[in-house]
Formats: sequence, structure tokens, C-alpha cells
Amino acid sequence: MDTQAITGAAYLPRTVDGLVERTLQAAGGIVLEGPRGCGKTMTGLKHASSYVLLDSPEALAAADIDPRMLLAGERPRLLDEWQLVPHLWNLARRDIDFSPEPGRFILTGSATRHTGATRFIRIRQRTMTWAEKTHALHTDGVSLSGLFQGHLPKGDLTTAPLSGIVSEVLRPGFPGLIDAPQEIAVRSLVSYLQDIASTDVNRLANLRSEPVVIEQLLTALARSTAAEASIGTLRKDISQVLPAPS
Repeated sequence: MDTQAITGAAYLPRTVDGLVERTLQAAGGIVLEGPRGCGKTMTGLKHASSYVLLDSPEALAAADIDPRMLLAGERPRLLDEWQLVPHLWNLARRDIDFSPEPGRFILTGSATRHTGATRFIRIRQRTMTWAEKTHALHTDGVSLSGLFQGHLPKGDLTTAPLSGIVSEVLRPGFPGLIDAPQEIAVRSLVSYLQDIASTDVNRLANLRSEPVVIEQLLTALARSTAAEASIGTLRKDISQVLPAPS
């Protein structure tokens, strides 16, 4: 579908597009999983023929009357934020069971795991890669097979100046932030982490946690990126903000 007409934003091609297309040709449905804000809804809309946004009042009202109404539409049908109407999982699964045609549903959202073996295939979507952010997804780049064959890439800082490389590394991979001013992007990322610490952790698990401790833990994990960090090291990093034992 045309995301520009639906959301007002043109679709940015994603690495996962090819996998989504191939999977819809073989499986009854797919579940797009990934962090909040990574572009799952837009990818789902791009590959769907009809959709329902389940966080809308109209959809929730329809779900109270008869959730099966939400499945009606051209296939593939996007059920966005499906976890808001948990009954949809089983209804969609049964619809797939009783139809020989592949590519019936695309599910997106954040929820606990449900079994969907042989019906749904899970596809992991991540934040945008370098090629996605720079709109160079389909241009010639470094070939992995070529590297194994001994073809070494040639670096050229005249076509890719160091300042530009640093700028792209620092640009967030969330689609909604790639064109945002630097100050807004930074504030959005800080807010994102604060939401994780104050809301998401407690929503995903029944834990008693202090947001300041979670924020410090995220900082400690970031400090150890691309390296192993022991539990002892992480505990030491967060020890200053741990509450005193009662």
C-alpha cells in the first residue's frame, strides 16, 4: 500500500522488505517483531493490502462487538498492535488453518509470545542500518561473497569524508528521527530510555525496580558494548544507585 497516502510519510526501503515478501508467499502469516519505533507499522503497511490500527477507538469498539470483524479485508491484512485485542491471535490462526492461501496476515506489536508454529513466521525488524539511513540500500557496496573471494574494498575519504561518516554514525536508526535536528534526536533518545526504565520494564515483567537503577544499568551495558560484561561488573557499575538492603 501507499504509506504516503495513509500516514503522510513516504516509505523508506528497509533491509527486511525482501524477507517479508518471500515469507508472505509461503506462510499463512508473519509477525513483525522489534523495538518500539523501529518502523514495524510502516513496513506492515507497505506489504499489506488492507489494515486495521487496533489502538484506534473505532477498532476497539468493533472488537467489543465482534473481533472477527477486524479480520475482514483484502489479504495480506495488517493487524497493527494486535496485542490490544488478544483474541485476534487465535482468530487469525484459525483463519489460516482453514485457508490454503499463503500471506493472509501481518501482525505487529509488542506482546508476550504465543505459539503459531506452521501458521506464523516471526521476522525480526531492527533500527535502520547505514545503508537504510543513507538511502543506499540498493546501490553497490561491499560484497560479503567478494570479500571471501579476495576482493578487497578500497577506502576513499574524498567521496566519504570523515566528518560525514561520524555524522551518520551518530544519526539515530529510528525512522522518525533520521531527519530530526540533533538536539531533538538526542532528547528523544533520552526520553526513550527513560520510558524503558520507568514503564516498559515493569510492563514486561512483574518486577520491583527503581527507574534510576534501570537507567544506570542501561548505561553500564552501553559502556560494555561489543565486549563481555560479567554480572559482578554490572553490579559494581550500578552499586551507587542501588537501594540499601532492608
